[in-house]
Amino acid sequence: MIKLASDGTVLWISQFGDGNAADRGYGLAVAQDGAIYVTGYTKGALNGANAGDKDVYCARLNPKGEVEWIQQFGGEGEDKGQAIAAAAEGVVVTGMTSSDLAGSKGDIDGFLAYFDAAGNKRWIQQFGTPGRDEATGMVAGDTQLVVTGFSSGDFAKTLAGDKDIIVAFFDYQGNLVKTAQMGTPLNDKGADITLDTADNIVVAGFTDGNLAGSIGKFDIVLIKYAPTGEQMGVWQLGTPENDGADEWAEENLFLAAGPGDSLVITGLTLEQVGKTEPFGGGDVFLTPFDTK
Repeated sequence: MIKLASDGTVLWISQFGDGNAADRGYGLAVAQDGAIYVTGYTKGALNGANAGDKDVYCARLNPKGEVEWIQQFGGEGEDKGQAIAAAAEGVVVTGMTSSDLAGSKGDIDGFLAYFDAAGNKRWIQQFGTPGRDEATGMVAGDTQLVVTGFSSGDFAKTLAGDKDIIVAFFDYQGNLVKTAQMGTPLNDKGADITLDTADNIVVAGFTDGNLAGSIGKFDIVLIKYAPTGEQMGVWQLGTPENDGADEWAEENLFLAAGPGDSLVITGLTLEQVGKTEPFGGGDVFLTPFDTK
């Protein structure tokens, strides 16, 4: 992990892991007190013995980059932390598991795990269908946690195609309150999620089909929900090539909220964006978008 000043100066570098195994970081969140939370997976032992193939880890670092604690958990299968959000009293991790962390629902499930600021696990929930379900993005609101990802099953309604975008609303006790599902007969995945200034939820994902007007191969899709879960709008954007995902349908798309209804989107594109000529086989793009 590297912390930079606003002018690009390196303030500190922090490194941790098992020197004899693979460790990956997939998500980062900053708490109100300046602490940094990180999640991902390890094939080794960061805190206790490895439970199986890959284990989820959640680490807290102080504002100086010093590790305060690491929690590791998993089962006999594959477990990955893929997104993380700081909450008022701790941190919440979400991701995917092929293990039985809290009651297996099928092939691969999503999970949600809540730790307090001292690293004590408060609860863990596992959710999904008999098919494949993964959580890839999460945002923490004042009263709820909202997760996005994808499902190959009937998560909130009948599966539309290969995989559908899903959204799941949880309260801070870990109860699943509301679900939503959207897709085409082809491949659709949720990738990231944020809140706008009115606490509306915006999901960024990609689609191989036509959710709001097909443009190319994989297109970026934005879906806006009210805090109560009602859908407010859907937008599809992109180029004639793949955007927001690579040719293997692996998501590469990130989202941040700006003032009002504005957003900033970044990720992968395989085509020219605007007047900028492409640099190579795959380029990074950065674009504003308004959901008003």
